[in-house]
Order: sequence, then C-alpha cells, then structure tokens
Amino acid sequence: MGNPRCSSKGVSVRRTLVQKCSTLCCQIHEHLEAALPGLAMCFVPIWDSHAVWHLIGQLGSAAAFLQAGSPGMIQSLRSAGIRFQQRTLDTMLAWAKQAAPAEPTAGVHHQLALALNADRLQKSLEIQALERRIAHALAGTPYILLLSIPGVNVVSAADFAGEMGPIENDANARAITGRSGLYPSRYQSDEVDKAGRLCQSPLARGHLGDRRQPDQVQPALPGSGRLLAPCRQRPAHVAREGRVPLLPHCLSDSGGATGVPTSVPALTQLHRR
Repeated sequence: MGNPRCSSKGVSVRRTLVQKCSTLCCQIHEHLEAALPGLAMCFVPIWDSHAVWHLIGQLGSAAAFLQAGSPGMIQSLRSAGIRFQQRTLDTMLAWAKQAAPAEPTAGVHHQLALALNADRLQKSLEIQALERRIAHALAGTPYILLLSIPGVNVVSAADFAGEMGPIENDANARAITGRSGLYPSRYQSDEVDKAGRLCQSPLARGHLGDRRQPDQVQPALPGSGRLLAPCRQRPAHVAREGRVPLLPHCLSDSGGATGVPTSVPALTQLHRR
C-alpha cells in the first residue's frame, strides 16, 4: 500500500505551477491586446486553439491576416500539420477587417506574447506530468475512493490524503471527521429528532467568536470543504424535511444515531475490512 504523503509534495509543486500559469495568461492577454486588439476575445478560451496560436505566430498584424487571406492561412496550417475548422479562419478574417489600430510597439508585444505562451505550454506539460504521478501515488491508498464523490478530483483527494497521512494512524472514523472540522448537525425537540446538514466546528473557524457561515470559512483539512457541497446544494424541500443527500454507497456511513452520511469516516472502515 502506498504512502499518501508521497503525493503531498507533488500537489504543492503543481499548485505553484498553476499559479504561475495563471499569471502568464494575464500577461499574454495584455500583450495580445496591444499587438492584436480584440483578437483574444474572439476565441474564448484562446488557449485551446492550436490553429489560432500558429497563425498568430506566422501573422503578426491584422494587415498580414488580410493579405494572407483564407488560402494563405489554410496552406500555413496544412504545412504545419495542424487541424482546423473553416469557421475559425472566417472569424479571424472578420476580426482583421474591423480590427482597431495596434500600438506603435505592437511588434515587441507580439514577440513577448509568443515567448510567454511557449513558457505557458511548457508549464502545462509539467502540470500534466505531475498529475499523472499524483494519480499513481493516490491509486495505492484507500483515499482513491474519494474520487467517487462529485466535485473531488485527483488533486484534491491527494491533497487531503497528504495531510491525513496513513489512514490506519487514526483511532476511529470519528477522529477523521473531527480533524476535518466537520460534524453532523442534529435537531431535537420533544419527540422530534432530525439529522441535519454537515456543519463546521467552531474550533475550525479560527476562534470560538467567529460567527461566519460555513460557506465563508475554509475547513481545517484541504479538500474536506467539498464534503459540505452536497448539503449546500440540496433542494429546499430536502432542507425543510431535514434530510441529507446520500453520497455514493461505497463511501456512505450511517453514522450511528445521527444517520448523517459522511464520506471521510467510511475510509477508515473500508480500510479495516
């Protein structure tokens, strides 16, 4: 069985790379707007189109797009072996016919945009390689079952697993719930006994005097906030009746007297079977 902490470093490095990619995207947008005003808004998101970026690299101005025309762009794309759709070329030509004047330093901005985009593509490849290694490390742990919960992906599950460590270190299932800063609410009055939504412990909010709603506070463990999402998004009639949507059967836990299904405690029980 793998050690969940092995993926913790990979998640941290990936987070840094994602932040750098976001910064690069903002910088690329600025330079593109200066060199080719309005083109980036014609393709949202522009990062997914290899054909657009190839033509941006080959043709650096609206006048160059008009001069090349549709036949010139088709020849350039086919020579590079890039698949494309005719509507993409039609959109670029329509933009070029009514494009606003570029800045005097458009050539410099054009080169900077291409250089920054090359850096972005390299970082994207590094992120994909990290995600594969993270998935491989996560597959050897019981935390792989977290992927069956809607809203939890490989990265968030590995982040949670790296913080929790080997699941056998926890004495019981409720120890995980408490460390996550989550607990099931319960309403009792006379003969009424209803299970409510998952709530956040006041201790997990930083101090006992914090009166913010659970939606506004980060849980104690990374990824545990996603366990609250199904309860936040439940229909109004479910809230009135005090029922909580069930999570996938393999991760659900009746939770004793409360009857509130949770997913994190189930990991300990599945591990011990």
